[in-house]
Parts: sequence; structure tokens; C-alpha cells
Amino acid sequence: MSNYNDHRPGFSLIEVLISTAIIALGLITVVAVMPLSLKVNKSAERASLASAYGRAKIEQILTTSYDEVNTGNLESQIRLSLIPTNPAYIMFRTTTVNYVDSN
Repeated sequence: MSNYNDHRPGFSLIEVLISTAIIALGLITVVAVMPLSLKVNKSAERASLASAYGRAKIEQILTTSYDEVNTGNLESQIRLSLIPTNPAYIMFRTTTVNYVDSN
């Protein structure tokens, strides 16, 4: 006759079920956060790209001599890239230069 109160090494069924549930909950959380992470990453990429294009245009205007700078609307809704696969394709730039009188 076997004794059911034997203390054998190993895991009980309830321990395996609880650990499986904890692992599943962790994996579901990671999978649920992934789309949000991708969206935030894409938004940061676009902001960084827009900032770089803005800085490049400012540098271009700053290197132009004062007499050659025109005032008014220099660029009106220019698409930054003509290649649809380029991330800058969705961005437009408008450049306006205003004269500021020091008097």
C-alpha cells in the first residue's frame, strides 16, 4: 500500500499553475505595451527629423549675407522629400522671413 503523504522533491500542480499564470500575465503586459512603445518611438523620430530640417534651414539663412536675404514667404508648403518611403515625405516646410526694425 502506498502512502500519499510522501514528501517527494518537485513541484505540485498548483505551483505550476500559479507560475504559469504569472508568466502569462507578464507576457500579456509586454505584448500590450508594445504598440504604444512603437507609436511613441515613431513620434520621437518625426520630432527629431523635423528639428533637424528646421536647424538646417536656419543655418542656411544664417550663412546668407544680410543683403541677399529676402523678406516675406520664401517657401510655401514645400514637401521635404519626394520619395514616399522617406520619413520626411509626410513633412512640409514653410519659411517666412520678417524684417525687424531696431528703432
